[in-house]
Amino acid sequence: MPESSWPPVDNSSVAPWSAFCTSRISILDGVTAYSDETTLQSSRVKLDQELEALRVSMHTIQSRRNALAPITRLHPEILAHIFSFLAAEEIPRKIIRRFRPRGFPAPSPILRLGWMRVTHVCQAWRKAALDTPSLWGIDVDSMRDCTSERLRRSKQAPLVVRYFQATDRLAPEEQDVLKSLLSQTHRARELELTCSPDHVTKNMANLLTVRAPLLESFVYSAPMYPAGASCILPANIFAANAPRLRKLMLADAKLPLQSPLYDNLTHLAMNTREHNPVSGLAFSRDELLGLLRRTLNLETLELAYSIPAGGSTFADASMVVDDPMQSSTDLAYSSPMRVSLPSIKKIKLCGEPADCLWISEHMDIPAEAALHLHCTERQPADQDHLSARAALV
Repeated sequence: MPESSWPPVDNSSVAPWSAFCTSRISILDGVTAYSDETTLQSSRVKLDQELEALRVSMHTIQSRRNALAPITRLHPEILAHIFSFLAAEEIPRKIIRRFRPRGFPAPSPILRLGWMRVTHVCQAWRKAALDTPSLWGIDVDSMRDCTSERLRRSKQAPLVVRYFQATDRLAPEEQDVLKSLLSQTHRARELELTCSPDHVTKNMANLLTVRAPLLESFVYSAPMYPAGASCILPANIFAANAPRLRKLMLADAKLPLQSPLYDNLTHLAMNTREHNPVSGLAFSRDELLGLLRRTLNLETLELAYSIPAGGSTFADASMVVDDPMQSSTDLAYSSPMRVSLPSIKKIKLCGEPADCLWISEHMDIPAEAALHLHCTERQPADQDHLSARAALV
């Protein structure tokens, strides 16, 4: 409030407080800057105590005044509901400032409390936030130093977990944070992990093989995995029991196609940096089509270099090709196995033209569905590749 708008001072209010303060420190009237050090030290302690008591008294009066504000008419549950919108938009973060002028020390991180600033407004707002566990479970790891406390305050509310650690080695404290997060898988609503597969598939695999009855979205990326390799997730991840799972996104990782977690998906993304599937972890074309036949509710599909190379739906080697002009690629396209995706709205395909053409010709999709293609050729184009490219265009 600007000073010009302050109400005039009422001397009838000032006089009693002034007299009270004077009486509280009258015992120090004889103390001056020339007193001995022991007396000065004890006097400072006494005055600090009185100042703290005044701050507490001012806080009490301020709280009483805040209680008269019109916004206090809102029921705490309504206030908490409003906070939930803020919590979804303003995520607390610790920002590392990387720019450092030459000759200056490294700048301190910037702490942005985001929605948690409401807990610093007044006691009523703080109490409303603390009494709403669901607020504390939103992006619970966004400010890592506070993760443990936010997990505690979230009690048993559903969690949104987004853990990012691109390095291949985790410090002990980072491992503790990841373990504490994965130990709460049973109440995770969204789980997004970007970390070394060694921690997910080996060291902490037991924490991911529990039921996830609330899980709606699972995103996993293995950023530091060696080129040419691919991580395979445990076949019994989430104990094969995540009935609410609707979104699955995998980057440089694979989940066995037989997993029941695929069955009710509406959003599926399987991406890899490599063009060819890794031996031993790859699935065949028939298996991919079989998977898509199970996902009738699929609305978005993204396959980036995850379309198997031709082979499983190619004609048998014993089959005689009557037309000498018909290539093996043509035989692959003639496979009678097709899948219908009646709910699909968007498909994004990345890969060789022949692979993108093969999968697109084996799917029946609505006319209004959007199809995005990003084709690359990793080898000199032969006649089959040229034909596939022309067919796509």
